[in-house]
Parts: sequence; structure tokens; C-alpha cells
Amino acid sequence: MRRRRDPRVVVLVVAAFAVLSGVVVGMAARWPTAGIVVSFVLVSTGAVVIADNPPMRNAFREFCLRALRSVCSPLVTDRTPQPEPSDAESAEAHLKRAGLLVECDAGPVPSVAPAFERAWRQRILSMGDRSRDEAVLAGLLTVPQRLVELEWNADEEALVATVHGTRAGQWPSRAAFVADVTAIAEFRDRYPEWWTLSPTVRGRALATLRLCLDWCPTCDGTIHVSQIDHDSTGTESVLSATCEGCAACLFEAGPDPVQFTDPRRPDADAEA
Repeated sequence: MRRRRDPRVVVLVVAAFAVLSGVVVGMAARWPTAGIVVSFVLVSTGAVVIADNPPMRNAFREFCLRALRSVCSPLVTDRTPQPEPSDAESAEAHLKRAGLLVECDAGPVPSVAPAFERAWRQRILSMGDRSRDEAVLAGLLTVPQRLVELEWNADEEALVATVHGTRAGQWPSRAAFVADVTAIAEFRDRYPEWWTLSPTVRGRALATLRLCLDWCPTCDGTIHVSQIDHDSTGTESVLSATCEGCAACLFEAGPDPVQFTDPRRPDADAEA
């Protein structure tokens, strides 16, 4: 039967190991060759102690395995490109999960959540007139205001924003611009996932919110949503959201990018 090693011997060996480790550091600094020899002796002594002590041997083995896994796991990865989860979902799904859209009993199109709508409206009211638009956009983009320009492009029928001469965005009206910049400002607290989405999904999310609005951000008029057919067959049609008070266009695009589960039923007068 194998005789069990006296624990006091193990303690003394470990203590000696610690003392000699300090000696090695000093010797390695002045006499590298001597430091290497002493290091070899210390490693050999430690190996004998670990091999003769089962609990210590098991702990050392587990430590080595954990170290090996931590080093190798980043190297063993699936190199097959995977689509980002944020791009695989519709804008409506993102907004619902964030609690910004809720189901509407009156129809298939969701409504803006009341709590978010109240906060959103407060931000819209704080915008003031168009003289502060560039300052608000500059603050949102965290760039100097002198680098930001907002101009109406008559050829494109769009409000175009440029930053340092580079186009940064465009909107079909100032009402759409106000809706977007104030919604993004509110997202900082209510929709942190927004900052991880791709630019395409961000644009769709903002367009979806505008399409779900019942009131105009600039004049508080009623929003009229309709489907406009550009040909007699109806194959080229767009969904349009326009203010009945100031005629500002908040949204105009094909129904597909918005990806409602069940598109809004067009108004009767739009079909006529």
C-alpha cells in the first residue's frame, strides 16, 4: 500500500518553491544562464509535488484544460456568414418588440403606443419653427452646426440634408423630417436596440412609425392614408400618408418595404 505523503512536507516544498521563485527573478536579471538552471529545478520540483498529490494533480489538470479551452475556443468558429438577426425581421416586428407599436382593434395596422406617442409629441412640440432644424439635426449627429445644411430640392421634391457637403438623408417633407429626428431622440431611452440596426432597417422603422401616425407633426392635422395607382392595372402602386391640413407628405413608397402583416385597406375615394 502506498504511503501517504506528510502534508507538512508539501507545505515546506511549496514555501521553498515560492522563495526560490524570487531568487530566480533576481538571477535571471543579472545571470540569465543561472536563472534558467534554477527555473528548471523549480519546475521539476513542482512536477514531483503535483504528481505525488492526487487533489493537486486533479486541480492542475483542470486548470490546464480551462486554459486550453480559453485559448482555442476563439479559433474554432463557424466561418459560414450568418445574416444579422436585426435584418431578418420586419420593421414592424422591431417596433412591436420595443413596445413602440401596439395592435389596433380598429384594423390590421398597428398604432403608436400611447406612452411613446406622448413622449414623441412633447419632443415634436419642442422643435419649434424651421429655424432650429439644422441645430437639432447637428445635435443628433454630434457634428458642428456649421457643417449641416437642410435645403428643399425641387427636382427631387425632397428635403435634403448634407453634412460637410455629403448627403446624409432626405425626407418627403419637413413634417417627415420632424417626425424622424424627434423619434430618434426618444429612441435613446426607449429603443436602445435602434443603434445596432442596419441603415436599411432603421429607415424602414422610421417610415413605419410615420405611416402609423394619426396626426401631422407640423400642423397637428389629420393624416390621410391611401393607395395610389400609377397605372391602370394597379401593378405600380404606392402607399401614401398625407396631412389633410397642410398637404405635407409623411410617407410615400411601395407597401413591401414597410412589411405590414396585413396592409392597410385603401380609402374608397382613392380607389375611385
